Amino acid sequence: MDRSLSLVVLLLFLVASCTNATTSQTDINVLRDIYSATSGNNWAYNCFSGTCGVPWNFSASPVDPCASDNIWFGLVCSDNGETVSTLDLDMNALDGTIPTSIGSFESIIEIDLAVNNIRGTIPSQLGLLTDLITLNIGYNELSGTLPDALGSLQRCVNFDVVLNSLRGSIPEGLYNMTRLENINLGINSLSGTLSSRIGHWTSATTMFMDGNMFTGSIPDTLTNFQNLTTLDLSDNLFNGR
Repeated sequence: MDRSLSLVVLLLFLVASCTNATTSQTDINVLRDIYSATSGNNWAYNCFSGTCGVPWNFSASPVDPCASDNIWFGLVCSDNGETVSTLDLDMNALDGTIPTSIGSFESIIEIDLAVNNIRGTIPSQLGLLTDLITLNIGYNELSGTLPDALGSLQRCVNFDVVLNSLRGSIPEGLYNMTRLENINLGINSLSGTLSSRIGHWTSATTMFMDGNMFTGSIPDTLTNFQNLTTLDLSDNLFNGR
């Protein structure tokens, strides 16, 4: 191969490298849905760390949220830049609902959408994200019940839905989340009795269930919590004991 032809091949390779996105199309589609469902044009882009990323831009060519030199705000991506591993958009004026497509992320491990204006219900599709370690959707305006499907998040360590308008009882599926360490169900309108299966959360170190409408007695299985440092069951309707 002569030198001129070699240069042409090299240039074509460089152009292809610059125009092809590395982020999976599946994750791009989910990000697009989140942006559309939460009034992305009005996000605040509040930055609380040294590396904040650039505003989301679906008009770019290519659309590549995980581009190593131009990663989008609130994202942490896998080492190979192909999938989103963290979505952190807390305190950023998200206004709308959580799309059901959020359950299509390929390998996400952390979602933080706290302190926004997110309404509607919690999509059961979140239960499809079986690699999830942290789910924080507290301080929003979510209503409805806790989906039983969340019980599939058996790797989840941090689960926070504080200060929403959730109602109904704790679904049995949630007691399958045996790796939970930090649990915050506080300040909602949750009701019903606490199952003895709460004793399955033996890894818990903090547990907040205050400010709800739980009734009945406090299960004896709470004595199984050897690592528990904080337990708040105040402002409920438990029987005295």
